[in-house]
Amino acid sequence: MHLGRNKMEFYQIHYFQVLCETQSYTKAAAKLMVSQPTVSIAIRKLEDEFGAPLIDKTQKSFVLTSLGESFLERARLINDEIKTTFMEMQILANNSSDNIIVEFPECVCSSLLLKLAKEYIPSHPDDKIIVKIKSFSDILNDIRDQNVDISVICKDMLPENTLVGVKPFTTIELYAAVSFENFLSTYDFLPRSAYKDQTLLIPADGGGLSRYVRGFFTEGGVEPLYCSWLTDDLSMHNAYTLASENLGVALVDRNVLGLKCIPFEPPLEVELILTWKKITSSPSANTDNKRVKAKRDLIDFIISNI
Repeated sequence: MHLGRNKMEFYQIHYFQVLCETQSYTKAAAKLMVSQPTVSIAIRKLEDEFGAPLIDKTQKSFVLTSLGESFLERARLINDEIKTTFMEMQILANNSSDNIIVEFPECVCSSLLLKLAKEYIPSHPDDKIIVKIKSFSDILNDIRDQNVDISVICKDMLPENTLVGVKPFTTIELYAAVSFENFLSTYDFLPRSAYKDQTLLIPADGGGLSRYVRGFFTEGGVEPLYCSWLTDDLSMHNAYTLASENLGVALVDRNVLGLKCIPFEPPLEVELILTWKKITSSPSANTDNKRVKAKRDLIDFIISNI
């Protein structure tokens, strides 16, 4: 995309939209997993491209200029179109591929990746396995779109009559991770009532694990604050960054360097299930059916040994 002598990059448009939605350079940088100067530079390049400011900085925040408001509308359309196009092309690529797509949530990826790396992949060098780490809600979307072969999600997330294989996997316990500057760091165990008026680093209306956690607090009659500026499950890396800056409470399944990790009372436990795509042969060429059977056998082998 070119304007005049300069070059506008798609990532700059995305950074601008995230900045506007979070209303904070710190939060935008954490969500994008980049530094604050990187966000500032991207915005400045856009402004240089247009020859006019998109935002006016105030003492504590910023406001959009009239140009910024107009560009934000177009940025949303552009980013939505890019996302839709990417998803459509990815589905086409996966459906015509012999690759096995495996998706794990961050909270369990370390142990599973270690098992795959040490026990399975070395003994099966010819198998084409692609491992992806995603949020629970993104994994669920891929299951619905038949865009993943093997995945791990929360037990209560999978809708009834979903055409996938399912078996119990494991149970994890989530802990609260807070900055040592947060008064909650003085607790050894945290009752749900202690979270009143505390900001949990999960979206206010997101699906996946976020919905699971909100239900845990609702059952206890407690309503913490949630992040209205988030639109999807926050990655653990971003949550750690925000929690370390005392901007909220992250949810983790293990100790995190630089943060105080505190168990819930009662425990916040999440049951996970393993799902896999049910691949069936179609009345096509024998060669195609052999490929389908080979892929199905490989999936069956992995899920029985994972």
